[in-house]
Amino acid sequence: LRYYRGVAQDWELQALLKLRPSAGEATLGREFVEQVQERIYCNELSLSAIRTAAQSLERIRRGVTRHGATGLDVKSGPGGLREIEFAAQCLQRVHGGREPWLRSSGALFALRKLHDKGHIGTAEFRQLGETYTLLRAIEHRLQCRHGAQAHRLPEAAREQAALFASLGGGAGTAVKDVAELKRVMRSASELCARVL
Repeated sequence: LRYYRGVAQDWELQALLKLRPSAGEATLGREFVEQVQERIYCNELSLSAIRTAAQSLERIRRGVTRHGATGLDVKSGPGGLREIEFAAQCLQRVHGGREPWLRSSGALFALRKLHDKGHIGTAEFRQLGETYTLLRAIEHRLQCRHGAQAHRLPEAAREQAALFASLGGGAGTAVKDVAELKRVMRSASELCARVL
């Protein structure tokens, strides 16, 4: 607690949004989570929280990629899962001090709560939620295919076609090819920037 109250950088506080005890003394874990909340969530408008999210989004937009990696990254690429999560988390931090109801983990749940409290509009909520759902569906298919963490689309056209066919139009925004997916992700990236 001393570290998080005095030394921790803002990005470390944002990372605590998903904090929950998972092992050890349950009472101590719950007490820590309770006490660190005052540092995670802002009672006043926090420019540092917004700046942290904006810097993170800028790193994503510049295309922070693993060395030698190819293919569209649905997690870390512009308009990807991480960018949508960062935007939702930033808004939670900004408004969660005055509105504890907004404090929750899970991007879709956070977006719903932010919408319900009027911090994002219906169109923004719908677009970000559908894009997030679509990208999660793609990510899950990639991970099943590889049997490991995977976030990049395959390079081969045949494999891409099979991936998009497997979505069946039921996972949020229906897309038929990489060009359409890039358009959806670009639109989500622009929306995240506008929301922040």
